[in-house]
Amino acid sequence: MKMDNHPTLSILVPSRGRANILKFSLDSLGLRENNLEALVWVDEDDPQLKLYHKLFDSNKTVELFIKPRVGYKKFHIMINFLAANSSGNWLFLWNDDAYMDNRLFGTTRVVVRNKKNV
Repeated sequence: MKMDNHPTLSILVPSRGRANILKFSLDSLGLRENNLEALVWVDEDDPQLKLYHKLFDSNKTVELFIKPRVGYKKFHIMINFLAANSSGNWLFLWNDDAYMDNRLFGTTRVVVRNKKNV
C-alpha cells in the first residue's frame, strides 16, 4: 500500500465499469482523514480501465489491482487476494456504489470514545 501510516481499516472493493461511482463512494469514506486504505480489484478487460488509472493512480490511499477477470462466481478469489495484500488491522468488504455519510461516521467514533470513558 502507498500510505505513510499503518491503516486502521482496509476496505476491499471489487469494481467493474464504475470508475466515477467508485470515486464518489471512496470519497464518502474519508479515507485519508480516517486512516483507511482501499484495495480495488479491477478486471484487466474493464472498458473503463484508463479512467480507473486516471482517478486513482495518484491517490495514496487507494491501490488498484488490475487482474484477469474471474467473475462473481469466483468472488472469493478477488476478496482473498485483496485481503492478502491489505495492511490494515481490520478488513471491510465494500460495494463500489455504496455511500457513507461521513458526518455519521465521525459522530459514531465520538460516541464510542465517550462510552469508553463512562
